[in-house]
Amino acid sequence: MADKEKILILSANEDNLNGLSEIVSGASGELGYGGVSVGKDSSVKQRFSADTPCEYGLVIISAPLEDEYGLSLAAHISAESDAAVILLAAQKNADAAFKRLENTGVIVLPKPVNPPLLTMTVKYMTAERKRRREAEEKAAALKKKLNEIMIIDRAKCVLIQYLRLSEPEAHRHIQKQAMDLREPLIKVATDILKAYEYL
Repeated sequence: MADKEKILILSANEDNLNGLSEIVSGASGELGYGGVSVGKDSSVKQRFSADTPCEYGLVIISAPLEDEYGLSLAAHISAESDAAVILLAAQKNADAAFKRLENTGVIVLPKPVNPPLLTMTVKYMTAERKRRREAEEKAAALKKKLNEIMIIDRAKCVLIQYLRLSEPEAHRHIQKQAMDLREPLIKVATDILKAYEYL
């Protein structure tokens, strides 16, 4: 994680915050996080927005918080950002919390916390988030490539229509212009479309 995102831990209980920080801090550096921040309520909610990058890559919510239980905050963070979210709920509430959050991507773990399980879950969520980001980047690159192919094909059709070239001739024409002008094929194709779009 190049930007050194942090892990955010939220809990109304000071001892809980300290204990969780201690458990997670060891894995934090190993996984590439830039440290651990803590809080006691949902006032961080506005930091998680689809429109703005967030400084946190992983959020651990130990319910309840000072101003809410934590379910709606967990769902909000998961929906509005790409941060991984773990909710810790009392054993008696864990199943109900899971049912409420099962379609959000939030992982629910029962309390009291098992330190090795929490550490393993943090590692899993971090690895899964990285895999998802890589898949999204590949999909975006593929979409861009397909878009470029469509524009180049449209430019070839324009040359076939207006200059009466064959398909191979239109292709060679675009390639030659790209080489002569030292520009990418997509730039040449876009310029051709601009030149002929009003005819």
